Formats: sequence, structure tokens, C-alpha cells
Amino acid sequence: YFTYQLQKQFRPIRAGVQTITPALVKATLPTQVDAQGRALRTEKFVSSSAPLTLDIRPVPSAGQPASFSGAIGRFQVEVDANPKILRVGDPLSVTLTVRGEGLLETVHPPALEQQERLAQDFKVQADPPAVKTDSDAKTYTYTLRPRHTGIREVPPIEMAYFDPDSQRFQIARSASVPLRVD
Repeated sequence: YFTYQLQKQFRPIRAGVQTITPALVKATLPTQVDAQGRALRTEKFVSSSAPLTLDIRPVPSAGQPASFSGAIGRFQVEVDANPKILRVGDPLSVTLTVRGEGLLETVHPPALEQQERLAQDFKVQADPPAVKTDSDAKTYTYTLRPRHTGIREVPPIEMAYFDPDSQRFQIARSASVPLRVD
């Protein structure tokens, strides 16, 4: 005999009770095979699964870090800056890339003005960042301006995410980006 298993992965996009409708399968399957596994006789087959009802819980609000911006899954953040040598008040493009396993659709731009170390040294432009979404990453490009001389880096940037496996908030931190402000 043969065993067939069909799988489909679903990712919920909102909380609440969700019903997955029955799956209907129609196939022509072998009922007798020769020594090489070739079908000698086949039968038409139709089957249906039962509907599946799921209760999708919302992300908890208790204990939600300030840097949480909707990311659900497991993520990493990478940061780059350009130019690396600049003067006080010059524009600095900071690119933050979010990668990982989860729904990129729920990830919103992290509020860099709430990153304490970053806000001490840089003015974050009020305009929303430019956004680029790929199949495996979401990239935000911000414009910052250094507030004073002597800055030697863009400090690590934090982004909180909710890990549904551990049912806890986690913090992803980028590496710092070296630069020089004259």
C-alpha cells in the first residue's frame, strides 16, 4: 500500500477564531503495481478533510518592550550607515534590515527616536523611513543627523519580537557601525 500526506502551512495574520475549510483531494491512484513500481491498475479517488477551527491568541500586551513593532517569529537585525565620515548636522543614511522566520507583513519600522543611546547622539528625521520588502527581509532606510563631534559609532539598534514558540518577547540587537563625526 501507499501512504500519501499533503501538507499546507498557514500563518495567521489576526487574532480570533479562524476556521480552515475542508480540503478536497481528487486523484487517480495505483491499486496494483508491477515489480518496478509501475501502475498496472488505477482507481479514481476523492476525499475530504474535516474543517479545522483554531483560536488564535493575540500577542500579549503585558511585558511588551518599547522596541516591539509587530514582529512575530524569530528575527535578527543588521544595520549599516553611509557615509562613515561626516560632520555635525550632515545627513546620515542608516539602513536597518530585518531577517528571520515569521511574518514580515506584521513588522513595522522600529521607532529609532526611542532608542536612548541613538537619540543622545543623533537627530532622527521625522519623515517615515523608506521601506523595501523582499521575500526574506524587510529593509528600512532612515535619515539621521549627528548632534555633536566625537561620535565614533552608530550604537547597536534593538528590535523586540514575540517568539510564539517560547511565548515570550525577545530582543534582537544589531552590531554597532563605526563612523567618525568631525
